[in-house]
Amino acid sequence: IPRYRIVFLAIIFVSGGLLLKGYIHLWNISSWPTTTGKIIDYESGMHSSASHSQYGMQTTKSEKWNRVEYQYTIDGIEYVGHRISPNFKATYPYKNTEERISVFYNPKKHSEAYLLPDRYHSPIVLWTFIVMLTIFGLDFIPKP
Repeated sequence: IPRYRIVFLAIIFVSGGLLLKGYIHLWNISSWPTTTGKIIDYESGMHSSASHSQYGMQTTKSEKWNRVEYQYTIDGIEYVGHRISPNFKATYPYKNTEERISVFYNPKKHSEAYLLPDRYHSPIVLWTFIVMLTIFGLDFIPKP
């Protein structure tokens, strides 16, 4: 097998493993019980930082960020959370304070909760990875 194919396969397997781990975590969270909460604070913005390319040129790297706080009640106890699903931190859709939301909370530790956008269950990226792996895997089958 040529070296470039081995490197390519290694990259696919490592990135696929990380992707799968993220989706498993997301699926676990999506099976937690939910309660109604409300946004109490929301802030978003862009963070820019200067960096230098390998050729000595200065470039600016911009990154979008969100910070959210939400309140929810379980068994008469109020909690304040700030976790957003790791896969959607930069594109979280809830922005209005007092907006009612669904909060997914850990049944064993109620203070651990996440907000999941409605599209959290979309498996498009995972299926794209599986199709790519299949197509490239077929290329490795020896030809008669």
